[in-house]
Amino acid sequence: MARRIQSSLKSTFSQALYVLIIFGAFLVLTLTSYLLSSKIDPFRSYSQFPNQDFLENPSTLRGNTYKLDAEVENVLANSPKRGRLLSVRSKNGTPLPLLLPSKFQSLNIQKGQNFVFLVTINQENFPEVVELKK
Repeated sequence: MARRIQSSLKSTFSQALYVLIIFGAFLVLTLTSYLLSSKIDPFRSYSQFPNQDFLENPSTLRGNTYKLDAEVENVLANSPKRGRLLSVRSKNGTPLPLLLPSKFQSLNIQKGQNFVFLVTINQENFPEVVELKK
């Protein structure tokens, strides 16, 4: 009789162990899927673009790199050598000029699209796109 009790305890323990392993695997897969699908800010280590400082005195920002979350309003000019001049509206509603270099010429930029731009204030005190994400 002692053998039957011991045998049923082993099978109950092994069934519980299997359930825990399956639950753990499900939990790991769910967390991995969530982390991979969540939007991660690619430029999180950069400061937000200082709109007001730029409008007041852009030369104080020369050489610095910022993150700018904005919506494209218009393409103002297009030059094969320099790139495109865009008018964008930042999330706080400030309209800003933006130079999109010719290395981004293959991108189809349209009015109303939202982008996160990584911009550097160039030597001409103009925000120039270094990188962008849609």
